[in-house]
Amino acid sequence: MYKLLEYGLIEEAGKSDLPGKPMSYKTTNEFLKMFGYKTLKDLPELPRYKLDSNKQIVIDELIEDEEQTNLNEE
Repeated sequence: MYKLLEYGLIEEAGKSDLPGKPMSYKTTNEFLKMFGYKTLKDLPELPRYKLDSNKQIVIDELIEDEEQTNLNEE
């Protein structure tokens, strides 16, 4: 977090209304410029995920890619 702040890629957005009042952050125009985006809407979508029976995050796209690879190998 400190490096992102130092490089001006994020900035404080205020305190959250949660226990401990943690600080919230938002990206800056410098962040967008550094990564070649004009607006936040240009950012790629986050991968779809779900929790497995052990409450571990499973990314659906990785599972689909692995299944497709296995089918191609057979």
